[in-house]
Amino acid sequence: MAKENSKPQPDPLVILAATDSSAFILLYDIYYEKIYRYCASRLPSKQVTEDITSMVFIRAAQNISRFTGTTRTEFYDWLYAIATEEINRCLKKEEFAKLATKTEQELIETPDAGHKEKLRAKILSVFNTGRAEIGRLILYGIVVTTILVIAAFLLFQSAPANRPALPKKIARPNETNLPQKVKPITLIPAPSKEVSTKQPPAANKEINEPLTIKIGGIVKNQQSEPIKGVAVRVLVKFADIEEKQKLSMLGTFKTDANGIWRCGNFPLNATGVSIMATHPDYLPAENYQMASIEQLEDFSFATILEKGITVTGRVIDSQQNPLQATITKGSLPSDSNTIVTCDANGWFHFDNVPQGVEVFIARYGGGAPQMQPVEIKPDMPPVIFTIEPPNNIHGKVVDVSIAPVKDASVAVSSWQGTSSLSFETKTDANGFFQWTNAPADEASFDIQKNDYMSIRNYVMKSGSDYVITLRQAFKFSGIVTSEVPDKPVKTFKITIGFYYTGTNISWQQTGTSFSNEKFELMITEPLDFQLRAQADGFESVDSPVFNPSQNAAEYNFILVPIKTTP
Repeated sequence: MAKENSKPQPDPLVILAATDSSAFILLYDIYYEKIYRYCASRLPSKQVTEDITSMVFIRAAQNISRFTGTTRTEFYDWLYAIATEEINRCLKKEEFAKLATKTEQELIETPDAGHKEKLRAKILSVFNTGRAEIGRLILYGIVVTTILVIAAFLLFQSAPANRPALPKKIARPNETNLPQKVKPITLIPAPSKEVSTKQPPAANKEINEPLTIKIGGIVKNQQSEPIKGVAVRVLVKFADIEEKQKLSMLGTFKTDANGIWRCGNFPLNATGVSIMATHPDYLPAENYQMASIEQLEDFSFATILEKGITVTGRVIDSQQNPLQATITKGSLPSDSNTIVTCDANGWFHFDNVPQGVEVFIARYGGGAPQMQPVEIKPDMPPVIFTIEPPNNIHGKVVDVSIAPVKDASVAVSSWQGTSSLSFETKTDANGFFQWTNAPADEASFDIQKNDYMSIRNYVMKSGSDYVITLRQAFKFSGIVTSEVPDKPVKTFKITIGFYYTGTNISWQQTGTSFSNEKFELMITEPLDFQLRAQADGFESVDSPVFNPSQNAAEYNFILVPIKTTP
């Protein structure tokens, strides 16, 4: 007999999210658009909607360790409560009443991909900050303790106050008992204009010039076996280098058959050193590893590289027949480590996968794509995909006069919160498009064509006939002149900057060059933007912020010559 009022089973993804940033980000990808649309339904502008959405997920990342729920429903309810609290707080402010008149002019229901991507990076930073702070405090404690011990030792030795401190293991001037492994190297610094170029006494020269020594270490695997061919990058820190850069990359060194790497030119005036060891058969390091100079001197510093987990799986159809499907791993698959093809029996595998939560997608020509978030752990069972029959998403792209638009691009921008599913097609002569191997649920699409305004994150699913209207691109024109008639502007460049997120502008890397004062641009992105005018010998000038809600606009720039000092 079935149990009544049975509790929902805990979701491993929600449980892992408290300590695993990749799990939290996957939940962020799943619920971002739902929270955004909820905020948009109650707030008067797109900018405010994006700001409040950011606050919701940043607060969640800061407080995820306090979340006690174990299911996705509880997690979404928690986000919803945070969003409601933030919205109510904002709506109490008087300045939001002034934004109410903008509601009809702004399309705020669909989030921008740029905002989602930038917010993802902020969330990762916030998520990791708390954990990094704990490690930093521990490290600071160790450093302070070490300093106190050294200070006590020096006081105990009662060294004369007027005797200069010498580096460890370095002989005093005129002594000849340098250790064999320490070899002084003459480095001649460039003399300054105020310093005499006469040769100083030999004793002073030996003290003032930096020395180098040989350092090294060993790289092993988790079974304490040496690893050959590891690339070890050495980063050196100095107390000060002419008040400029304090960090310097010393070089990259390879381990030999015994796992030993060597560096023969380590500077003794360095105050710290960090290393990063990488090998294609082992998991990549996320951060540099702080190393002890004393251990590096006697080659006792050890680095342990970890092997990842081998993930195996199989793809079958509803009749248990194997399928030679394509499997992708991660949100941005790009190479043989993230894209594989099943063998004749439907089996696939990925080597060296780190523990945590990873997203896998199975695609087969005659079926719908399938996605699975998988918890990666030792001795995990095979990942099984069952391909379902395909679905058809179709529609028509027209212009404002209902005429068909040929060769418009229709491409998937996101599906189930990730951008790992790729599909793109072009409209035919009648403006029609279709995706015959589509998933059963909805996906977001970007629709674009030259000379038309792009449409971003347009949501579609099978079972509907879509008619999508593209309007003409926003035509922007004007002239660029000089404030000084005697110095005309002959050639100039116009650069566009878009507001992908609320108040942050993203300038294009290259601009468009013009001459003879006039310029004309076609703006195809439905985003607020600014223009920047630049010309040789003139100060650059930025335009006001424009919104491409109209068909055209004009703006004239007046450039001021750069003042030169005699």
